[in-house]
Amino acid sequence: MTFRNAADKVPWFDWKIQHGIASLLIECKNTEALSYDDLRQTAAYLGKHMGRVGILASRKHHGEDVLKMLNVFVNNEEKYVLVVNDQNLIDWIRLKDRGEDPTDAIADLYRSLREGAQ
Repeated sequence: MTFRNAADKVPWFDWKIQHGIASLLIECKNTEALSYDDLRQTAAYLGKHMGRVGILASRKHHGEDVLKMLNVFVNNEEKYVLVVNDQNLIDWIRLKDRGEDPTDAIADLYRSLREGAQ
């Protein structure tokens, strides 16, 4: 699914400009473990028309092997797939319920992926 990025404040506005995110891709995988093909499929959607940042939601926490695969997409194609799990989504919903903004948590995911790929 995609959501229009109508942001006018950071970090979403910055990402809209820097990574061409007019619409944000959110892909959901009902799987316990992500494979390279799962990550590759999500990364393949990203690019000139969709922008270079997307979110991939899966059931469980991912390990170091997934981070290594994600770094390949960042280093070779400048595509950022932010991988989240059920617990991340629950935490973000709880933040919203308390009137807080989960944007900082999302920005932290992006930042850790970007820094980990260097």
